[in-house]
Amino acid sequence: MKVKCLTGKWKVNFCSSSKENKLLDYLRAKIEATGPITVSDYMKEVLTLPHSGYYMSRDVFGSSGDFITSPEISQVFGELVGVWFYNEWCRIGSPQPLQLVEFGPGRGTLTDDILRVFSKFRPKDLKFSIHFIEISPHLCHVQKSKLCSDNIEEDLYGRTLHTKYGYPITWHPHLTNVPEETFSLFLAHEFFDAMPIHKFQKTPDGWREILIDLKNGDLQFILSRNPTAATKLLIDVS
Repeated sequence: MKVKCLTGKWKVNFCSSSKENKLLDYLRAKIEATGPITVSDYMKEVLTLPHSGYYMSRDVFGSSGDFITSPEISQVFGELVGVWFYNEWCRIGSPQPLQLVEFGPGRGTLTDDILRVFSKFRPKDLKFSIHFIEISPHLCHVQKSKLCSDNIEEDLYGRTLHTKYGYPITWHPHLTNVPEETFSLFLAHEFFDAMPIHKFQKTPDGWREILIDLKNGDLQFILSRNPTAATKLLIDVS
């Protein structure tokens, strides 16, 4: 997918792959049915739409993907986080049971490096579990292959396996599925930069939201004529 600036407007040209054509057809149909969509809605659809979303069906990391994150470059980063993790846990009194919750774990490399360090220092009787918040079924299996020896092909959501270090690990599509009564440490490495956002512009008439509409079949940015719900909620409150 390429994004090109045309005289102050943005035009989105999708590549010829059938998956991206299906995604564009879906977005066109959605806009035609309900009207212009927010940038947040657009980002959510192109990133997480089942079977067509960016993260949903392939490994986007590393040399075969589109970008790389620090845990994939060297294990030193994750091991240092593991040392910090253990130190902070000890500093607050080593509460048990303990759970590590990671948002958007990618390939599972960061947690793998953390567990390598933590397993060397932990008490033998430690009650410890890992919980991954992951929306991509494909990446769930990539993470499972990295961390576990189980040969399971079916849906992993809600399923508890065991890592090669012996710790139970469970996959969840939402944070609300994670047990609430257990002391938790949270990880979110390069996670928030992929979250959907709303986009606004200050005009002589006040703040207006930038939306995505259709023109001659192409996607383009437009300004809302009036304040939107997001404008009233996010701009007025702030």
